[in-house]
Amino acid sequence: MASEDFNFLLFDLNSSGGDVVEAMKIGRFAREMLVRAEVIGNLFVSPESEDALFMEKDLQSNPDKGYFWKRYRVRTRDVGIEEKDIRRCYSACILIFYGATMRGVGNNVDKRKWPWVYIPTIGLHRPFYEAEYYLDLSPQEAQKEYNKLKLVIREYLEEMGAPRQVFDRMFRKASNDIELINAKEFKFFYQEEEAFLEEWIIARCGDEGLENVLTEDEIKDFDILKEARVEEAERIRKQGGSLEEQMDAAKEYLPDNFNKERARNLSRKVRSYFRSLDACRDITIKKHQTRWGMSGEEFKKSLEEAAKELFGRQTGGD
Repeated sequence: MASEDFNFLLFDLNSSGGDVVEAMKIGRFAREMLVRAEVIGNLFVSPESEDALFMEKDLQSNPDKGYFWKRYRVRTRDVGIEEKDIRRCYSACILIFYGATMRGVGNNVDKRKWPWVYIPTIGLHRPFYEAEYYLDLSPQEAQKEYNKLKLVIREYLEEMGAPRQVFDRMFRKASNDIELINAKEFKFFYQEEEAFLEEWIIARCGDEGLENVLTEDEIKDFDILKEARVEEAERIRKQGGSLEEQMDAAKEYLPDNFNKERARNLSRKVRSYFRSLDACRDITIKKHQTRWGMSGEEFKKSLEEAAKELFGRQTGGD
C-alpha cells in the first residue's frame, strides 16, 4: 500500500473492500499525512506489440524505470484475463481514496486487440452489516442501525470533499452487487489535488507560471516550439511511427526557422524551473510527514496493522 518510488507517501490501492470503520480511520490518517492515493489498472499487451518491445528496450537501457512499466502485463492474445489480474478499488476502499489529498485513477486496459477493452478499477455499492449481526435485529432495529451507518458515511464523505453523487450512487447499489465506473466518468467525482493543499504549497513554493522564468517573447517562442512538437508527434503516430519516434519528436523536434540553441535554452530553463518547483513541493510534503516522527519501517508497520483491521468487522464494504 505504501510505495518508496515517490519522495512522499503513496497509497497504491488495490482492494475489493472491507470494514468501513477501519477504512475511514485509514482515510483520515491519509488526510493528516498528506498522502497520495492511486488506483491504476494493469495494461495487457501482446509480446509482439510496440509497447512490449519498447518496454524491453527501455528497461535494458534504464533498469531504474521499473516503476514506469510496472502496470504492464505481457500476454499472448489467447490467454484470458483472470480475476486476480484486475486491479480495483471497490466498496470501503473508496473511503480511503477520498481521504487522500492527491489522487489518480486509471482503468485496466486490454490492448492486445482492437477495440481495446476497458475494465474499470472503481466500484461502488452500499456498505452493510455482517449477516450474523443483522440477522438478530428486528426490522425497526435494522432500520435504525442502518440509518446510523448512512449518516456516518455521508458525514465522512462530506468531510473529505466528495461530491454528493458518490454517496447517492453508493447507496443506490445493493451490497451484493457492484457499480463499476469508468475512469473517464469518475474523474468528475474527485479532485486530483485538494484545494487546501494546492494553496498551502503555493504559499511555500510560489505560484506556478512560465512568466516566473521566461520573458514575454520567450513564452511566445516556447509555445510555438511546444505546439510544433505535439503536432509532429501526432503526425508520426498517424503515419504508423513507433512510440519511440513519437517520444523523440515530442522532446527534440525543431520547426523550420527555429534556432536550435534557442530551443535548447528555452527547454533547459523550463525544465529547471519545474524541477525546482517539484523539489520544493516534495520537500515541503515530506517535512510534514517526517514531523510525525515515523521511520519508514514504523510507518509500514502501523499501516499493515490498520489494513489488517480493514477486514472482517461488523460493518463491511463487500
